[in-house]
Amino acid sequence: MNCPHRCRRGEDGFSLVEVLVSLTILGIAFVAIMGGMLMVQKGSDIHRKQAIAQTTLSTAAESVKQSTYLACTSATWTSTASYSPSASVDMSATGWSAAKVSKLRRWNDATGTFVDWWNGSPAAVAPCPAAGDGGLQEVTLSVASLDGRDTESISVVKRAP
Repeated sequence: MNCPHRCRRGEDGFSLVEVLVSLTILGIAFVAIMGGMLMVQKGSDIHRKQAIAQTTLSTAAESVKQSTYLACTSATWTSTASYSPSASVDMSATGWSAAKVSKLRRWNDATGTFVDWWNGSPAAVAPCPAAGDGGLQEVTLSVASLDGRDTESISVVKRAP
């Protein structure tokens, strides 16, 4: 029996075009999977850092809540020392700066709103109101990532005793 086409068919291999198409498809799939894995890793790192920052800020906020109320009694006020959270934890190991007071606002009875009292620099201190302290203060605490990509903050409202 003469079967030149049927007998050789079992020994046929893949053509070069078929191999190139399959390698291209596998390469695209590999790149897509690796890209997805890198995005998951980056997102996980960002969320971990934010969780550390929020925990640090919550601890600092509790420290500020327990501190003595800083009444506006002089013409100007130039220090946040009484509201500064304790720096008992080294935050550089976690990738964040230590928590610090970044803004202080006081209640204005005349307008019924908070107004900036101190925003990080002694040159930007607002004078105490003529009517005295309004009895409420909003203290904003911040931490910044050491790589400069993120800043987290939390505000605490303090009331005069």
